[in-house]
Amino acid sequence: MRKSDWKEDRQRFASIYKFSSVSVIKRVAINPSLLYVALKLSATITRKFFVDQFLFWASIKMSELSGKELTPAVTNIEHEMDTLIPVRYEAVKLYLAFVKLWVSALSYFSNEFGKDFDSHIRDFLEGMQRCYSDAASIYDRCLSTTRRPAKAPNPGLALVYAVDPHLFCVPSLHVIIVCYTFKKIEDVLLEMSMQSLYSFQLAELRKQALAISESVLYVRQHSINCIPTALAMLTVILPAFTTKEAKEFMNELWQGVVAEENRAALLEYMSSLYDHLLSKGHSKVYEEICN
Repeated sequence: MRKSDWKEDRQRFASIYKFSSVSVIKRVAINPSLLYVALKLSATITRKFFVDQFLFWASIKMSELSGKELTPAVTNIEHEMDTLIPVRYEAVKLYLAFVKLWVSALSYFSNEFGKDFDSHIRDFLEGMQRCYSDAASIYDRCLSTTRRPAKAPNPGLALVYAVDPHLFCVPSLHVIIVCYTFKKIEDVLLEMSMQSLYSFQLAELRKQALAISESVLYVRQHSINCIPTALAMLTVILPAFTTKEAKEFMNELWQGVVAEENRAALLEYMSSLYDHLLSKGHSKVYEEICN
């Protein structure tokens, strides 16, 4: 076998999801511009998702004690069809894997392309920061939640409950991030004319994105309302993630898990919500989510 054939075969079947994060950590650590962007993203996540959410939580507790009405109000965004999706609390491991998905993807391709991939890492992280910032602009105006057990069903969810006051449900950042990851990586490979060589990895990323998106309902951290809102927001952030792609993604959710008649009703509802959010144009999507 020629060396080039061996390399092509290795690339085609190597697993992104099991790839160590060491490669991308090294790349970021030795590149000041990448380190700056990574630290900026970390600060945005810490402030916009964790700190702000706990500040809202504290405000809620204070309003309960004082009897004053909280602004913005907290809205339960559950839908009656949420109950069609089974509870699988053991899926928390999958739910928590959304960070590993994008870190492993960047690490894999950083290992493959070396310094040539640095500019793509920077662009990816900057786009990720926008995902968090844009989601925060919605959370600041409309707090949203779902019902979840008063006591965490397992240790994994105990960790989730401890760090997440559960006030930032719509749109689902889990869904935004995993879909952003597979689409952004696909765009990079298209730009490099390498998509055919790495078709296996792209398919793997998309498959994992689907599984993680399904898990947000299994562990009852989100509602079906959270998925189309997330995909509509991503269509604004990443126009390459088209309506066609969003619909195809939704159409593959919960196959073999929910009875097809019920699944058809779920998909029809999510598709119509997605269409509604985009009906007034990209500039109005965030406003429509809050409405």
